[in-house]
Amino acid sequence: MNNEINPETNNPQDGSTQAAAAQVLEELLGQKAQLQKDLLDHQRVAQTLSQKAKALESEIHHWQHDYEQLRIQKGGFGFKALAAFSFGTLLFGIALGWLLFKQKQPDSIVFDKFNQAAGFSLEYHIAHQEYPAAERLISQYRHDPYYKTILPQLDLLLHLVQASKTASDSTQNAPH
Repeated sequence: MNNEINPETNNPQDGSTQAAAAQVLEELLGQKAQLQKDLLDHQRVAQTLSQKAKALESEIHHWQHDYEQLRIQKGGFGFKALAAFSFGTLLFGIALGWLLFKQKQPDSIVFDKFNQAAGFSLEYHIAHQEYPAAERLISQYRHDPYYKTILPQLDLLLHLVQASKTASDSTQNAPH
């Protein structure tokens, strides 16, 4: 706007118009200054709020991270403990099974079968002093190829039966 007064028009109404325009201009400048001040205040408040929002987001992120770490630790420890306990139980079960149910030596299995098949008869013959029948029974098993692996044990049994027979004969022939 032009603040100059036009000399050609010296109208009293023009002076009031100019004064009104100056007043309006002054009010506008005041409002402009106020708006600029408000804008600066608004920018400071927005910046402060933005900083606070970032700080709160950072704190929330930190809390979420801490919560997840705690959840992982709690769950991880439970899983690790369960896995370790299960593995230990498995090893213990394997060891116990091996001790209780381990495969016996083949000789002991064959001797167990001999004991089941002829043990009672052998004891019966020895108890009733039927030594030749006991010797025949042992000889039958000595000649069986299945019992070849336990020949030393069968020979020992045969010698024990013969020793029992000799001892029995010497006690019967001894003077009373």
